[in-house]
Amino acid sequence: MLIAPIAEYLPEAEGHVTVVPYGILHQVPFHALYDGAQFLIERLRVNYLPASSLLLDPRGVDLERMPLGGEALVMGCSGHSSLPSALQEARTIADLLHSHCYLEEEATIERLRTRAQGCSLVHLATHGHSRLDAPNFSSIVLADGYLNAIDAFSLPLQGCELVTLSGCETGLALSGGGDEQLGLGRAFIAAGARSLVMSIWPVEDSATNQLMGIFYQYLLQGESKIQALRLAQQAMLQHADSLYRHPYFWAAFRLVGSIDALPVTMIEGLLTLSPIRET
Repeated sequence: MLIAPIAEYLPEAEGHVTVVPYGILHQVPFHALYDGAQFLIERLRVNYLPASSLLLDPRGVDLERMPLGGEALVMGCSGHSSLPSALQEARTIADLLHSHCYLEEEATIERLRTRAQGCSLVHLATHGHSRLDAPNFSSIVLADGYLNAIDAFSLPLQGCELVTLSGCETGLALSGGGDEQLGLGRAFIAAGARSLVMSIWPVEDSATNQLMGIFYQYLLQGESKIQALRLAQQAMLQHADSLYRHPYFWAAFRLVGSIDALPVTMIEGLLTLSPIRET
């Protein structure tokens, strides 16, 4: 119903579509729409923008940014052991990125504020809480409290190529005046992140762990962010466990913002760094 009226205008297979939803459509996973034969993501690369103004105004997407570093910041917080796979996910991503992994009591808001400065990649595996009644209080859970959208606005993310908010409903937002999206995503983009990977419904712990590992492997092989996420989601579609092939387990996550590949110099830097240790 959503795709058929514009099907003739879509690119050929393996093309790219940017979706700029309006209103309630911000909560629709267009990449997971099914035509009876295949999901849209099996045919096309799909990314999202929170507002059409970003197609004309580069702020928040192609922001002039500080020199790219080669460091990553990875945190995992299980929420009193209710998300055991979040810790494994954080360890896996940290190993891939040659980064120190801050787990549980080390994964604090203060450490995020101090360590994010100059990082090219930030990955946060934890609980997410959406507050559509008060979107500025949508939050992720860290060891010392809730990092809400108001807090995220002031994070030092200038020059950050990608922030991944790996938790439940981290990408849900309220449409404000002019369809402006209010929530965590807007805050992280305003803070300087060029791209975000966020979820639009509650996600399953183990499936998310697997999806994220595949996503970062493709990123480090030089795939664009949009293609890396697509390939990871396609891998879940072919999962040995038929349960994980259902869109619930892979389609919650979507890419917002820049679709580019990580710069080659950044990948080389990440792969040659020794793990960063706390001082």
